[in-house]
Amino acid sequence: KIISEHTMMLYGQIAVLLSVICYAVSLHTGFVMMAIGLILFGASLPWLLIPSLSISMSRVSEDNQAMASSLIYAWRYVGGAIGFAIQGSIINAHRHFNQHQVMSVNQFFYAMLVVVFFAVIGLLLMIKNWRRSHRDLVLSS
Repeated sequence: KIISEHTMMLYGQIAVLLSVICYAVSLHTGFVMMAIGLILFGASLPWLLIPSLSISMSRVSEDNQAMASSLIYAWRYVGGAIGFAIQGSIINAHRHFNQHQVMSVNQFFYAMLVVVFFAVIGLLLMIKNWRRSHRDLVLSS
């Protein structure tokens, strides 16, 4: 059986949430948990990006697909740049904490709590869309 696009995105969002949790505990466990988080995040990208592109492009008329595709990729690159900056900040804070104890554990914890909050919001939205897509599939058959 083929996995639906919404189910793939749900699995990808769960992997993102797990990777964020690995980041959150990496301050105490070291770079190994951060590496596991990076691997999980990298593995989750195809599960999130490919179905989202497929779903969004299927809802656009053929006349507007070039514009829609360019907008999707532009925002994807903007999000990637922001994510890269955040990841660099996390690694830098981790390095400074281990070398100089400059950053308190509470500051890192609160920063990661914000990231976990947004990951959970994304997961809840994925679950909502997944339920709606499966309900629509059952009603149409």
